[in-house]
Amino acid sequence: MRIISDMPDRPRTRAGQGGLAVRRDILTRVLLLTVLLLASACQTTGSGANEPDADVPMRRLAAPRGSFAGVAWLPDGRLYFGWAVEAGGDPEIWRIPAAGGAAQRLWLPNQPGCRRTRYLRVATLPDGRLGLTRLCSKAPPPTGDTGAVDPRTSTYLPLAPLEDLNPSGVTWRKNLRSGFLSRTSGSCAGIAALTHDGPQRWPTPAAMDGRTWELDGYVFAAGDVYCAGQGRADLPLLSPDETALYFVASPDSVGVDEAIRREETPWRLYRWAVSGDRPTGQPEELTGDLGKPFGLAISPDGRTLAFAGQHDRKYGLWRVDSATGAVRRLAGGKFVSASFSPDGRQLAAVFQQDADHGFLEVLDLP
Repeated sequence: MRIISDMPDRPRTRAGQGGLAVRRDILTRVLLLTVLLLASACQTTGSGANEPDADVPMRRLAAPRGSFAGVAWLPDGRLYFGWAVEAGGDPEIWRIPAAGGAAQRLWLPNQPGCRRTRYLRVATLPDGRLGLTRLCSKAPPPTGDTGAVDPRTSTYLPLAPLEDLNPSGVTWRKNLRSGFLSRTSGSCAGIAALTHDGPQRWPTPAAMDGRTWELDGYVFAAGDVYCAGQGRADLPLLSPDETALYFVASPDSVGVDEAIRREETPWRLYRWAVSGDRPTGQPEELTGDLGKPFGLAISPDGRTLAFAGQHDRKYGLWRVDSATGAVRRLAGGKFVSASFSPDGRQLAAVFQQDADHGFLEVLDLP
């Protein structure tokens, strides 16, 4: 580098050469620091911590960039997902071929008499239709229901009234006459039975890890109630043969008062034997060391569960053996939803880069 000066050129002395060496050393240090800062920035906002780290083959679909909320893989070979331009924006339902291609919006009917009709909570129903929750904004209180959509015609059939309840998960039996649903606010969460008449109370409290509480307490609570003294249970999921109900629960939440502390209590994955319309006995712990659960899915043969959330204090997408509880990481990063392909060989998942941006990923299962 040539240093330009308005002073006339003079023969350099040893002292002048030493000063130039010092300036070069300072310049080298500044350049090195700049490179390190740029590298750190790239890791934070680019392909570092904000990108998934897959242990199996994974490809990204060309879905619109925005905020994603759930994914469901239907027998028609398409992925259906909730989408908004940004977190908290107006929700829309979109679909995209799982093999790749262009995404398109699924236009759903407005409910008569509603100022605003919102469709949420995509799910794959046992008969191959798309499960959704419909919320109607009108004169208070708002009303809602959960139902089924025929993707070929976009017609919506309500299955159960929910009043003002916005569920975090819904699972139905094959006859679509009964099932289970959950509600959560983060610090509070509960599970209840579900029929065409709406949510139903459990006949008795449930016991897990030496703690007993009303599993459906928060489902039937009015508004945002204080839920200290109660445990948390969320994301119910019936096995394909309908002999087991899987869900996550946090018995350690019992007796914890502060909302922030409640949200930090650990979760566990449970299996509950089912006979007829109701579970029997008490839930059995399948695996522990879970935290911040976002999504739970089950393979068509019922042998594998996919858990999106924290395991051993790390965000990721995890494969869980439904018989032994053995856990294997499929990918690291903040995944918030998952759905198995109809043949069980692949898994669709939503990766959340930040609050306003996400991606649709398809993983090949080992």
